[in-house]
Amino acid sequence: MPKGKYYIKNTLGMFNLYKGFAMIFMIMHHTYEKVPVIGILQMVSPPFIVSAAMPALFVISGYGFRKTTNKKCVVKQWNTLIIPFIYVLISVTIVHFLYYFFVFGERRVAIEETAKIFMITALGITYENFLGFNLPMCGPIWFILALALGNILFNFLLNHLEGIKLLIAAAGVATLGWIIGLFVILPWCILQGMIATFFICIGYFVKKNKLFTTSWSTRQKVLSIGTILVLNIIAMIAGDKCIMAYNYYSHGIITIIFNGISAVFVIYCFLYLNRFDGIISNAIRNIGRLSLYVYCIHSVEYMGFGRYFQYDLANNWKWHPALYSLSLFCGRLFLVLVATYFLVWIKGIIENREKK
Repeated sequence: MPKGKYYIKNTLGMFNLYKGFAMIFMIMHHTYEKVPVIGILQMVSPPFIVSAAMPALFVISGYGFRKTTNKKCVVKQWNTLIIPFIYVLISVTIVHFLYYFFVFGERRVAIEETAKIFMITALGITYENFLGFNLPMCGPIWFILALALGNILFNFLLNHLEGIKLLIAAAGVATLGWIIGLFVILPWCILQGMIATFFICIGYFVKKNKLFTTSWSTRQKVLSIGTILVLNIIAMIAGDKCIMAYNYYSHGIITIIFNGISAVFVIYCFLYLNRFDGIISNAIRNIGRLSLYVYCIHSVEYMGFGRYFQYDLANNWKWHPALYSLSLFCGRLFLVLVATYFLVWIKGIIENREKK
């Protein structure tokens, strides 16, 4: 840890610490929310961080956003996000069928259940009821689709507007997405992508106005932190809640704006934590650097067999439930990271052969 005043600098990996934390937190949260355990995991999941976690990732995307033509933007989203989504879709289908068939031993049922998983994932449906059918949600992969659409929508706005007009237009798109979501469910995470447009816009404005890299006085920091804390207290008292995957915002655009501001604050705090340079912090940064791989592999694990496995394990667990949650979380985190580093290693070998 360096001595003296710490300054935030624009670097390629400045957000890796937060992205690494977000990946770990995501896996932990997906483990916690599916089991009736109130213990260690709930204690480290304050509503403030939970609500801002996903918006913060969109804000980070907006921070590094560069305007281009609409055609180039679509092509970029296809290459960087949609192709990985297709890989996840194929992998989820294969893994789910194999697990269901070998564990439950019924081929016909395995085919039927896998067909449901394939359809709901391909459509990017995050709700358990769609067109009258009771189906499992598409899992964490919704974020990839929402990010792709959000980037495309924001790039379109950026090519026509600037300044406060751009921010108002992005807020308008988010408001429209929220309102439509009150009446109808749309596939391919269209509504989440519309909301994401606003968060991406916030990140773009933060970068443009150098809010992360400008030196703030102690008074400004204290006032900002105090304001954020007061707003969070008010939000908790008012029952304000954001579940972006389900397009749920308890107070509509007010909740969306609040979570955008909270996301900026959370990221800012993590940027100051970059002063720490040790084994643990660097390990988390490395996870953040590979966050797309981690996200995709966790999606395969979660939808392929993770949901079934944790239910089966919960029914057969004989020790303290908190120990169950902790064991399951550590186990699936280890599995996801091993698979991630293995995939990166294989990819590196293939790329080296292609260069030769």
